Amino acid sequence: MDEKDIIKDIAYNLFIDNQFPQKIYDYIIDNFLPQSNQEWEKFGLTISEYIAMYSDYFMVKEPVTDKESIVRNLDESFPTYVGYICENIFDVYGESFNLVQAKNFKEAASMLFREDQFPQPIYDAINQHYRPENEGQWQWIENILTNYIYQRFSSFVDQNYAEEQIDNVYLAKRHLIVTLRTYTADLCDKIYNAVYSDNNY
Repeated sequence: MDEKDIIKDIAYNLFIDNQFPQKIYDYIIDNFLPQSNQEWEKFGLTISEYIAMYSDYFMVKEPVTDKESIVRNLDESFPTYVGYICENIFDVYGESFNLVQAKNFKEAASMLFREDQFPQPIYDAINQHYRPENEGQWQWIENILTNYIYQRFSSFVDQNYAEEQIDNVYLAKRHLIVTLRTYTADLCDKIYNAVYSDNNY
């Protein structure tokens, strides 16, 4: 293996081991919402190839003599190049279809929640544990539920139509009407945990 290949391998392993700056992971989550280990690995490969390609910029702290010197060089140079790494991710992937779908699911979930079309046990749990008294308190609960669905949107895809391109809110709504029933208990738990952690019980 030449030096660039070694740098690429080390950078990849650091990424997978969560040793990169948190801003890079946050950028990936905010813009692409990876839904599997395979998707995370894909980003790790893209980033490590970029670092290997521009290794002259990342290996400036000390001469490269062994694995530890590469790690130290990366640690030193990461703060300078976080923005460049994030730009490279966007250049490679553009706007993520995952993000488009996730936004559709969140908007569809808001519509269904406000139309009282969530499964009844969810409303029962809200009234039992929280008893909202005004619009702001209902909005707080809605945000908790819709953010949960947003972050895990792939779980709310109706597997009978898993190949469907969910590129609008109305398709997402159709999926949710089916799958919300499956996740009723999880959503009730989410309400319970949010209410009691918020009230410090």
